[in-house]
Amino acid sequence: MGLYRIRKGGNWHMEYVRSDGTRVRRTTKTTDRKLAAARLAQEIAADRGRAAGYADPSPAAQRLPIGDHLNSFERQHDLASRSKRHKQGVFNQARRICKLVGARDARDLTTPKIRAALEEAAPLLKTRHNYLASIRAFCRYLVEQYALETNPAETIKLARPEQGNRRRALTDAEVALLLHAPPPVPPAHPSLWPYRRDLYAFALATGGRSTELSNVLVGDIDFTPDGDALINIRGDGTKNAQTRIVGVPAKDELVMGILRRRIEGRSRADAVFPARVRPPVFRKDCVRAGIMPDDGRGRQLVFHSLRNTFATRMALSGMAMKQLQELMGHADPNMTQRIYVDLGLAGSAMATRLAAPLPASRGSGITTLRLAGGAE
Repeated sequence: MGLYRIRKGGNWHMEYVRSDGTRVRRTTKTTDRKLAAARLAQEIAADRGRAAGYADPSPAAQRLPIGDHLNSFERQHDLASRSKRHKQGVFNQARRICKLVGARDARDLTTPKIRAALEEAAPLLKTRHNYLASIRAFCRYLVEQYALETNPAETIKLARPEQGNRRRALTDAEVALLLHAPPPVPPAHPSLWPYRRDLYAFALATGGRSTELSNVLVGDIDFTPDGDALINIRGDGTKNAQTRIVGVPAKDELVMGILRRRIEGRSRADAVFPARVRPPVFRKDCVRAGIMPDDGRGRQLVFHSLRNTFATRMALSGMAMKQLQELMGHADPNMTQRIYVDLGLAGSAMATRLAAPLPASRGSGITTLRLAGGAE
């Protein structure tokens, strides 16, 4: 009886013997040993409670308003999450499902109602899986609190989401159109376009996530004696919270000009790009630049596509996949190659030469900017 791992670095598994003599082996769904031990202790305590005659749900716990259970779940339940942002997302999704169900107490959470709420809350199958995991965690908590006898969400099965990348990278021509598009006309705000254009170029040159780019401070940018820029990309609030350094050569005129303009006369604690770009705004900017958001194969252009573009350009420049994985902040190089590198973007001739520099003008003339990390 105790905890064990099947593979190094994997989730902890629990093994114990119930009061009726049944041996139980199951995953704790966490790599944290302390949290796994707590879950094992909870299961043993629940088994002893059932053996002592407390298997039926407590009437007092059943009558407790669902809002109180949700608040207690958020306050006390320690999820095996990689970030506070992910934990908050789980709590918010559980609250939304309870609201769509119209649950006043735990007894209103039934399997048919939860299934209907999932379809209403998340039209996309991948998002629906996230909602299902959240409501399962909450119902599991209700079982532990003797508010439910069984978990009504455990029996819900969803189809597997379609595998593969649903985003596409931009071509060199599309990058030129985006970075040198004319400003929008009223009633839009033309004065906000230079900020967004600079942010797009910065994302293309560093491969940072939207959250990471908004976390870059003036003090995170250092310059070498040769004039190159070293940018500390902090992974606060991201999936694996990895911090990395991305270099921008001094000859990258477009990005270097943006950096000088954005940090001049500002405090080291100021954010370089404090505001993010909302998805509808990015889509409108692409359409205004003459870029089709959909490539005809169901792959869309979103802000994260700039990260795909960075990875693709670096791969086509001859960068080793292991090095690109570290530059992207991924834990697995297979994810970098399978999800982010779009080698179908260019033909075989393109794959054999160096990645083209970012365009310094809207036309197709000679360009002077190269992405950070690219080979000469």
